[in-house]
Amino acid sequence: ILHGILQVFVDTARDDGACPEPDSSLDGILDFRDLLLSEERALELLGRGGSPYGDLFRLLYNFLEEMMSKADKDGLSELNVLLSSLTEQQSGKGGDLYYPGDLFKQDLDVALNGLNAAIELGVSDLRVSNIDSFGSPVKVLQPVKEGSSLLNNTALMGFGPDPFRTEFRLLIKGKGDEVEVHNDLVLGLSLENVGILIQVLVQIAAQPFLNFPLQDALNLQCWLATATTPALDKYGIRDGEPDSGLVLKSLALAVAEASLDIECISCSSPLIVEMASK
Repeated sequence: ILHGILQVFVDTARDDGACPEPDSSLDGILDFRDLLLSEERALELLGRGGSPYGDLFRLLYNFLEEMMSKADKDGLSELNVLLSSLTEQQSGKGGDLYYPGDLFKQDLDVALNGLNAAIELGVSDLRVSNIDSFGSPVKVLQPVKEGSSLLNNTALMGFGPDPFRTEFRLLIKGKGDEVEVHNDLVLGLSLENVGILIQVLVQIAAQPFLNFPLQDALNLQCWLATATTPALDKYGIRDGEPDSGLVLKSLALAVAEASLDIECISCSSPLIVEMASK
């Protein structure tokens, strides 16, 4: 029954199949304090209060906050259960994302100061491990007093017995008049207890957002189309508001411990062989 009801909403949500046009005006910008928080909390952060957008997004945000704040006996966030399930569908292993094959490959011919060489660079077989290693609490999309469109996000990653890890296969081949290099290796980076703080500016036009068609709920392009676009002059330079639309305002990382490891598959450079042996 529920599936049938949702299907009716999807089929009748919009007839023309087009995403809303981006709006460069700063009028009618969504206030996340009033959208996501209770009237009392919104007023404390200088919002309007009075629930101008209704209760739906507030209820969803309360559910998200509750899930992010829960922890298991080891202090790990319950968000990791969801992340483990989602990543297992992609890689076959909970907490890992795996992208086999070539991700980047480039052949270069270099002629510099008498040096002539053909160089091949390649990156392949990317694996990101232990994504499900968030400590509790995880805080996302937190409205702040400084602005209606500013959102803070904080998390601790690589928490627990296993570090957050990224590894990939790197190929560096070079052949010149007097030198030949062939380094095929696996490069890995492990991070423990990574504190992350991200503040973003998200200026969303209120009406397109609140009237967003259900059938486009999984269409990232249509969500992005609800954001205001910066006004540009004839030279393509921002005009008017210095920051508008979607802007990364600040990013801070604090790493308790980091380690880099190298596994040589076939390495001809003595320095890389020495680094791999340590």
